[in-house]
Amino acid sequence: MVQIDTGMTPSTWATDANNNIYELKGDDFTLVPGKLSHVTSGAAGVWGVTSASQIYYRDMVTNTWKKIAGGLKQIDSGPKGIVCGVSSIDQVFCRTGITDATPEGSAWIALDGSLKYITCGEFGHWGVNKNNQVFFREGVTSALPQGTGWKAVDSTLVQLEAGPDGKVWGVNSKNELYRRSGVSMTVPMGTSWMKVGGQPLKFVTVGKDQLYSIDLSNIVFSGTLRRVGAGPKLPVPQFKPPPLIGGPGSLPPQKVMMTIQVSWRSLSKPMVQIDTGMTPSTWATDANNNIYELKGDDFTLVPGKLSHVTSGAAGVWGVTSASHIYYRDMVTNTWKRIVGGLKQIDSGPKGIVCGVSSIDEVFCRNGITDATPEGSAWIKLDGSLKYISCGEFGHWGVNKNNQVFFREGVTSALSQGTGWKAVDSTLVQLEAGPDGKVWGVNSKNELYRRSGVSTTAPMGTSWMKVGGPPLKFVTVGKDQLYSIDLGNTVFSGTLRRIGAGQKLPVPQFKPPPLIGGPGSLPPQRVMMTIHVSWRSLSKPMVQIDTGMMPSTWATDANNNIYELKGDDFTLVPGKLSHVTSGAAGVWGVTSASQIYYRDMVTNTWKKIAGGLKQIDSGPKGIVCGVSSIDQVFCRTGITDATPEGSAWIALDGSLKYISCGEFGHWGVNKNNQVFFREGVTIASPQGTGWKAVDGTLVQLEAGPDGKVWGVNSKNELYRRSGVSTTIPMGTSWMKVGGPPFKFVTVGKDQLYSIDLGNTVFSGTLRRVGAGQKLPVVGGPGSLPPPKLQPAITPVGGPGSLPPTLPVPKTWNTIPLDPSIEKMVQIDSGITNAVWAINIRDAVYMLKDFNKWIYVPTNQKYITAGESGVWAVGNKDQVQLRLGISDKLPEGKQWYQISGKMKQIDSGPLGILCGITVEQKIDCRTGVSLIDPKGNGWSTIPFEKKPKHISCGEFGCWVVTTSNKVYFRQGQTQSTTIGTSWLPVTGKLTQLEAGPGGQVWGITLTGGIQSRVGVSASNPTGTSWKDEKPSGYSHITIGKSGVFAITVGGGVEHLPILPGVTTVVKPAPQPVPVVGGPGSLPPQTKPAILGGPGSLPPQKKPKSVEDEMADDSAVTSEEQKKPVEDEMADDSALISEEQKKPRPVENEMADDSAVISEEQDTNEMNQQRDKTMTNKKHRAKVKACSDNYTKCRIYAAHGMCDDPDSKTSMVEICPKSCKAC
Repeated sequence: MVQIDTGMTPSTWATDANNNIYELKGDDFTLVPGKLSHVTSGAAGVWGVTSASQIYYRDMVTNTWKKIAGGLKQIDSGPKGIVCGVSSIDQVFCRTGITDATPEGSAWIALDGSLKYITCGEFGHWGVNKNNQVFFREGVTSALPQGTGWKAVDSTLVQLEAGPDGKVWGVNSKNELYRRSGVSMTVPMGTSWMKVGGQPLKFVTVGKDQLYSIDLSNIVFSGTLRRVGAGPKLPVPQFKPPPLIGGPGSLPPQKVMMTIQVSWRSLSKPMVQIDTGMTPSTWATDANNNIYELKGDDFTLVPGKLSHVTSGAAGVWGVTSASHIYYRDMVTNTWKRIVGGLKQIDSGPKGIVCGVSSIDEVFCRNGITDATPEGSAWIKLDGSLKYISCGEFGHWGVNKNNQVFFREGVTSALSQGTGWKAVDSTLVQLEAGPDGKVWGVNSKNELYRRSGVSTTAPMGTSWMKVGGPPLKFVTVGKDQLYSIDLGNTVFSGTLRRIGAGQKLPVPQFKPPPLIGGPGSLPPQRVMMTIHVSWRSLSKPMVQIDTGMMPSTWATDANNNIYELKGDDFTLVPGKLSHVTSGAAGVWGVTSASQIYYRDMVTNTWKKIAGGLKQIDSGPKGIVCGVSSIDQVFCRTGITDATPEGSAWIALDGSLKYISCGEFGHWGVNKNNQVFFREGVTIASPQGTGWKAVDGTLVQLEAGPDGKVWGVNSKNELYRRSGVSTTIPMGTSWMKVGGPPFKFVTVGKDQLYSIDLGNTVFSGTLRRVGAGQKLPVVGGPGSLPPPKLQPAITPVGGPGSLPPTLPVPKTWNTIPLDPSIEKMVQIDSGITNAVWAINIRDAVYMLKDFNKWIYVPTNQKYITAGESGVWAVGNKDQVQLRLGISDKLPEGKQWYQISGKMKQIDSGPLGILCGITVEQKIDCRTGVSLIDPKGNGWSTIPFEKKPKHISCGEFGCWVVTTSNKVYFRQGQTQSTTIGTSWLPVTGKLTQLEAGPGGQVWGITLTGGIQSRVGVSASNPTGTSWKDEKPSGYSHITIGKSGVFAITVGGGVEHLPILPGVTTVVKPAPQPVPVVGGPGSLPPQTKPAILGGPGSLPPQKKPKSVEDEMADDSAVTSEEQKKPVEDEMADDSALISEEQKKPRPVENEMADDSAVISEEQDTNEMNQQRDKTMTNKKHRAKVKACSDNYTKCRIYAAHGMCDDPDSKTSMVEICPKSCKAC
C-alpha cells in the first residue's frame, strides 16, 4: 500500500499505487470498488479524494460513494462531526454541518494558513506545511471544526497522524518514526517528541491500540501498542527504541531526562577573550590584542591586532581597541575594514552579525549573503547593551546593570528582530550558541547554563548553576565549551548529555543543583528550602532591626536602646520606642513620635524635625517612616555630606509599618494588607506608585538581596520567594515553621525574631538543596512534619487570603431555610464572600458555608468582587454596598449610582462592567480602594446582543442572546474597556470568570462546564471540560470554590482541595492601587514638608538624652498631648483635612444626600410587600406587629437581631417581639 488510515474507530482503509481502495478486515485487505489516491476512516465516516482532487463520502448504508462538491488532494476524518483536508495549492478547509441527519455535511470553510497534510485529532488538528514545519489548531469542536488559531510545534515532520486519546505519531525527512508525548486535554500540544527505533518508514497512522506504518518499499506493518509499567520485564523488542532526544528536529534533550556534565581541561596560552559558535572554528585574543585561531589544542597566531574576535556561521569578525570593525576574508586570509565603530561584535547564524558601540548602542549588519559576506549596512536597534550574542533562536545581551535581555523575531532576512524581552537574573557576560545553548557568568564569577530553550520557548525556562573555579568569560559551540578564569587561563570543556540511569564519570567539579538563576535570584521552591537554625539571646526586646549593614539595634519594653555586639546587647544612652539600622545610618523615634538620627562620629543623637511612630533605614540614602495617623513619608537630601537629609516628602497612601528594601519599599496598612512601592531610587526615594501584594501580614522587613520576611496575625513566619531586580515583588510566600513570632528583621545571612514573650532569637539562614540532609529539627524555627504543617504554603500568601484556585474535590449541598424558598442567582467573584438572591428578590449572604444571612433589601441581581459588592435594583438602578468590613461583612447601606443596568459584574480591582437596559456593555471608570464608587461609565463597542457578562482575572467574558461566548482582551484598571473581542468556542446560557482565570458556565442542557488551559498568555484557554451533565441554572466561581444553583433553586458548593492548582498562572502582576494602599486621597503633587508633624522649638534647651528620657516618662501636659495635636500646632504644615481623614463611606454618604430616612422607609415598605407574601414565619416571632417596618421584615425571616445596629429585636420591637 502507499497510504493507510485508521483513527477514532476500529475501521482501517488503504490505497495502493494504482489508486485501488481496500478495507482491512483482520489481517486481509478487501478490495472496495472505486479509485482513490487517499482514503480516510474516522468517527466522521469514510472519505476519500481522487488523483484529480475530487472528494467522495462513503454511504455505509448503501455501500456506495457519494461525490462532494470541492477539490482536495488529501483529507482526514477525525472525531464525530469533524473532517478537514488540503487542496492542491495547500489551502486548508474543514467541513461544516456534519450531523447524524446529514453525515456528508453542508459546506466547506477555509482556514487561514497553508498545509500539505492535515490530520484531525481528539484535541485539535495537526498538520505539516511544505517546509515540514508542524502546527497545531486550537479551539476545535464539532460545532466549530475550523477552530480558532494555529500554534507552531517544535520539530519538523513530513507526515503525521493524530488519533484517539491524544495520540500523535509522525515520520521525518530521514524516515524516522516519532511519537508525541505529554498530550492531554489540558496540554493538547503535548510536551516533547520520542524517537521510536526501527527500519525506515515513510507513512504512519494510529488508532486506539493499533499502529500501521508503510516502509520505503510500500510494505505495511501492523504494530500493537502496549503500555508497559515500571517493574515487569519487557519481552525482547524487534527494534530497541533509543532514549528521548527532545524531538525529530533540532530540539535539545529534555531537562527531566538529561543532565549536563562538563569535563574541563586547561589549554596552553592565556587569553582574555575567546569565541566559538555555529561552526567548529574557535578564535581568541590575548591581553596584548594578539589574535589566535585554535587548532586542536594549540593557539596559532594570526596577523593583526583585535580587542575582540568572533567566529560563527556568518564568518569571522573582530573589533580593535579603537572600535574599528574588521571582517576576515577566508579565501585570501586577510582582514577587510568595515565602516562603523563597535567595541564588541558577535557572528551568529548564517547572515547574522550584531555588535555594541562604545556608548552601548546596538547595531546589526544587514545584506549579508554568499555574494556579499561582509554585508552592506548597519541598522540600529532600540535599547542599550554592553554585550550581545547572536543565538540560533534570537539575540541575547546584557546591559550596564547586568540585566539580561532576549531579542525576538530574528531571522536572516530581519537580523534586527522585532523587540526585546527582559529575562530573569543578572549576568556580566553571556554567549548563545547552536541548538539554543546559552551560557553566562555573573558578577560573582559563577557559571550558569540556560535550560528549556527551544524553538517554541526561545527564552528558555530557568538557569542552572554549573560548579567549578571562578570564571569571567564563557563561549559555547556544538559540543564544546570554552571559559577563561580570573588568571586568564583558558579551559576547554566537553559537553556530555547524560541520560537518566547512566553512570556519570567522576567530574573535576561537581555541579550544584538548580538555584533559580545567576545573580540575585533566590533558590527555586522546587529545589530549595530555607532552614533557620535558631538560638535565643540574653535580653528580652520588643523591637529589633538589622538590614543592609551588619549593625543590629533593638529596644526593650522600657524604651531602652541597645546595640547588638556579638551575642550581647550593649546599652546605648537615650530612649526610643523604635530604632532602625541600615546603609542610611541609625535612626529612631520616641513614644512621642519625635525623630532622631545617630551621629556615628560623635556617638550622639541628633533630633530631626517631624513626627513619626515608626521609621526604617534602608539602602544608602533611603529612610522612610509612618506617622501616628498612618501617613507615609520619605527623607530627601541624604548624602555623605548631610547624612541626616534635608526634608520629608509625603507619599500617597496609608501604612502602619514600612520597610525599605533593596528593590523598593514594602509596607502593611491597618487592614494588614501588603503593598510594594515601585520606582524607588536614591534620587527619588518616594518612588512612583504602590502595588498590592497577595497575602496579609501584621509586620514585615525587607533586607539586602531582595529578602523580605514577615509575620501574620497568627504569629506565623513567612518569607517572600522569587524576588529579583526584574521581579522586585517576588512571586509567592513560603511559610517557615517554628514557635509563634510577633516581630522579624532580616540581614545578609542573619535573621532576628521576637516571640510572644519578648525573647529574641538569632537565626542563621541556610539554603538547603534537594537531597541534602537537614540538621536535627525540633527547636525554634525547625520545619515541622509535612503532614502537620507544610513548609511551603499555597501561593496565595500568609494570612487570610486563600491559595490559588486548586483542584475541586466534591460537590456539597448548602442548606436553605424554608423561608428562603428558592435561590435564583448567586455570585462570589474574586473574593471569599458569597451573595445570592432568592425567588422573591430578597438578598442573602452566605456565612460559614452553612448559614444564609438575610440582608434587608430587594435586588434583582447582585455581584461581589474586588471592585466591591454591587447590585441591580427592581427598577434597573445600580447600587454599591457601603460599610463592608471584617466585623460587618454584610455592610451598612446601599449607595445609588447613575445608570440603568440589566446585569452587572464586579471583577478584579478597578474592573466593573454590566449590560445596560439598551443591551450595551458599559464599564465603570475610576473604581479603586480610594474611590470605590468610581467616576463614570465607558461603553465597550460590541456588535452582538449581550445577555450576561462576567469579569475574571484576565478579562471579561460575555454570553450573547444566541448563547455564543466572547472574551474581551486588554482590560486593565486604567483601560477598563479593553482593546478587542475574541470569539470562544462553545455555547452557554450563563458563565462566570473568577480568580486565577477560572471560567465556569451553564450549558444549553443545564450542564456545567469549566474552561481548560486558561493563563495570562492564553486568557481564552483551549477547550471546555464537562463537569456536570444537567440540572443547573446559574453558577459562580470565587476564592472559596464553585457555587451552582440547581433548577430546583438549591445551592451546591464545589470546595477547594488545598495545594493543587488547576489554572496556569504566571508570576503575579497585581493591579496597582490608585492613590496608595490606604484610604487617603492621592495628592496631586508630593509636598516637601518641614517634617511629618514637626514639633515647635523647645523653650528650654536640654540634652538629647534628657529629651528622650522625658519622652519616656510622659509626665507633662505637653507630653500628654496626642502627636496629631502637636502636628496641628506646627505652622499648619498639615491641613485639618489631612490630619483627620474621613472614611470614604462618610464622604459617600454625604454625597448629594442620596440615602435618606425617607428612602430607607420606602425601601423597607417595598421589602415588606415582597417578602411578607406566602412566608412561613417562625412561630416565636411571627406575631410581631409594631408599626415599624423593620419589625415586620425581620419577623418574616425569624431574625432576633438587627444586622445594622446589632440590637436585639426585643429593644426594637418591644410590643410584640419578646419571644426573641
